[in-house]
Amino acid sequence: MFKAGVAKVKITPPLGVELWGYGIYLNRFAKGVNDELYAKAIEFYDGENKAIIISCDLGGLGRYFVQQCKEEISKSINIPKDNITICATHTHSGPSTVFMRGLGEIDKNYLNFLKEKIVQAAKKSDKDLEKIRIGTGKGEADIGYNRVVKDGIIDKELMVLKVENAVNKTKAILYNYSTHPVTGRGDNFLVSADWPGYASKKIERENKCISIFLQGSCGDIDVKNTGMFKKAKENGETVAQEVLKIQQNIKLKKDLKIKMKTKIINLSLNVPQEKDIGEILARYKKEIKNKNFKKFIQAWKKDILKEISKNPRDSLTTEIQVIQIGEDIVFVMHPSELFTKWGIKIKEISPYKSAFVVGYANDYIGYIPDEEDFKIGDGFRGYAAFRAPMYTGFFPFKENVGEILVQEIKELLRY
Repeated sequence: MFKAGVAKVKITPPLGVELWGYGIYLNRFAKGVNDELYAKAIEFYDGENKAIIISCDLGGLGRYFVQQCKEEISKSINIPKDNITICATHTHSGPSTVFMRGLGEIDKNYLNFLKEKIVQAAKKSDKDLEKIRIGTGKGEADIGYNRVVKDGIIDKELMVLKVENAVNKTKAILYNYSTHPVTGRGDNFLVSADWPGYASKKIERENKCISIFLQGSCGDIDVKNTGMFKKAKENGETVAQEVLKIQQNIKLKKDLKIKMKTKIINLSLNVPQEKDIGEILARYKKEIKNKNFKKFIQAWKKDILKEISKNPRDSLTTEIQVIQIGEDIVFVMHPSELFTKWGIKIKEISPYKSAFVVGYANDYIGYIPDEEDFKIGDGFRGYAAFRAPMYTGFFPFKENVGEILVQEIKELLRY
């Protein structure tokens, strides 16, 4: 017996909530809604084990909030917390839902509302269970570019999982692709799921199903075609068209078994000493002339000195997760903005035919850059390694963080 249930619940915030991303202290308070945001859930059940994946049209979600959601879901539908995944698509036109210094204040009332809706999506998917067959396929889409290195590596691979019920009706399409949802600009004040929202809308319209986007390894990948919502629609429908092609040739299987494993990991941090702060500030001597950046850097300095005085831990605790379906399908869930190099590496080491590498899952820890990013350069080079931790409130990772994460995932894939 192999079943699945799906659900789609609206999580669009009220007007006036501050939007997340694009720049510091932009005061992007939502003035309208271009397109709705959703929490979309799919539950798999093999007669013994349940697994739920919930993808939210949001920038990211912190571990404490995710754990609260998992607690309620676990009690509501009798599923182990470790068998639940809650991830984000990483849109930059949604509400602030995780701490990022200067990038938008979190609305606690919205977080309470969001938790209710995520739990509701899980419950609805549990009630929707029916016998199904699933299969996977892969192809390519080309809407992204490497924003860190000119003509640098990108991953065009587009992974698709199709779910069909007993009467041969498409129930759900899951797709996994790696590109930042940043088609819009910092002067946008409208709520939007960005290009993944448009992609899912087209897939749902064509298949009369629920379509769930799972963000990949987009730490160094932006969309090429930027502007406002016309461009987001073009980007999304480009990806959707490829998904629709891929799903036509997918071979389906039934009666598959589910296995899941979660591992708590510790990633080493470079904890600065008080004497290092002056050198760090010197990197930004030009930018500090900007009023907003000066406000940002002063807030960071105050907080970092406070943290250093507490004799802080030299590692960050988070979690990774693996969901195996049958002998060929695996979802690798991690909490970071992973650079392309590492995402490809994980696919290469995976013993499974179809590997979905999913970021922004169960926590948000910022970027996992490649080693070169720790050598400060021009443009975006060095941003992920050094600037981004100033937003997240964490200390910078050590240079080998990517290798460590890949190794931890490799060990988890062996179970």
